[in-house]
Amino acid sequence: MTFAPFSVYDAPRMSMHTKQTTKPQPRKETWLDPPWTQPDDPEPQRVFTRDELAERLRILTPQTTAADLQYWEAKRILPQPIRRRHAGATRTIYPDWYSHLVRRLRQLQDAGYSLRQIKEKIRAEASFLKRGETPEDLDLHLPTDASVGLATFARMYEEIAGASVTRIEIRLIDASGSGAVYSYDLAPGGRPSAYPLPPSRE
Repeated sequence: MTFAPFSVYDAPRMSMHTKQTTKPQPRKETWLDPPWTQPDDPEPQRVFTRDELAERLRILTPQTTAADLQYWEAKRILPQPIRRRHAGATRTIYPDWYSHLVRRLRQLQDAGYSLRQIKEKIRAEASFLKRGETPEDLDLHLPTDASVGLATFARMYEEIAGASVTRIEIRLIDASGSGAVYSYDLAPGGRPSAYPLPPSRE
């Protein structure tokens, strides 16, 4: 019995499939997610489309546009809107308190904060801002004698720990368990900031 010569070139052509992996996109954080909304929070009294919100904001914060909102959402400084049935169609929806977040963002921009700092502050102040209360009075400078005392304490810590202190935080808590954290950046050009503490749930 004889066999015909077989060459690898006679084999059926096989295609090589390369497995492609795509990096999962991070989940979008909407205004229904913490820290913006807590499970026991009531529904917003009113909702607005992006254009309606931008029109409302022109009164509170002139020059704010729908494009500004989209930019801040893309940078994850402000939460994303949700899509919901509204006025007979499915639309992009914002809660009535969203304008308080935008107003605070503009205030912090005017005060010279970076977008990264603004993102951190607005998240920390979310429950405070939703009530329409602007925590301007929390951005306080320490009296001179208190500043000197804290600086001395920081130097003492540095000698003991052998590490440089870059920031001092003071936590003030009232009888209900709420209060604020005052943060003082010791770096050149640093500025004080404050973060409200929500009431204790214990």
